Amino acid sequence: MMKQQLVWQDMNEAPKDRAILVGIKSECDGIIRFDSVVFNPEEFEEDEDGEESDPGFASAKNTWFSDNDDYYYSNDDLVGWIEVPVLPQAK
Repeated sequence: MMKQQLVWQDMNEAPKDRAILVGIKSECDGIIRFDSVVFNPEEFEEDEDGEESDPGFASAKNTWFSDNDDYYYSNDDLVGWIEVPVLPQAK
């Protein structure tokens, strides 16, 4: 039996056209948990000066959103993303 190992891929290569599974490393205990996120730059609105309306956000191009209204910055919060193989159903 082969052992499988997760291979984290860089967030710069993450697909932006679908939900993906990411790893988030806890700052307090170092445990990695998983969350499903989507890339959605439309969450940001620009003001008259062309600046993002919420200065607390990093650049929209690095921000990912989960279903539970959490958001993550790809460079700071996320370990990376993984592909989850889907096995064909047994007939």
